Amino acid sequence: MNYIGMDCHISTLDFAIVNETGRLVKASSVATSVNNFMKFVKKVPPPRTIYMEEGTLAAWALEVCVRYGEKLVITDPKENHWIGSSGQKGDSIDALKLAQLARGGYIKEIHHPVGQRRRFRELMEAYH
Repeated sequence: MNYIGMDCHISTLDFAIVNETGRLVKASSVATSVNNFMKFVKKVPPPRTIYMEEGTLAAWALEVCVRYGEKLVITDPKENHWIGSSGQKGDSIDALKLAQLARGGYIKEIHHPVGQRRRFRELMEAYH
């Protein structure tokens, strides 16, 4: 199993891949685009799962992953205390810590609807 931690920003996607033994296999940063995102992920041998914290680009990343058949787990940043409270901060460090938390089973997933359910939710939120 390959655990892909991703720190997602408007201009860059930072990745860290940790294998099932806990070894950092690769860390990389790419410009934010669908093409770069999938090109990077598809080079990681399966089985693989991508993990990212809830944020402004979470819905975008989920739609991309669903379209390309990749598994994305969106996590609750409030539960990931190790990332936020650590003295060591940085996008690549955050991605690595997220992958390590996922490997250890310390992730709390946040459900996001996709497709028509997501659109319905957006319409209902706009209505109220």
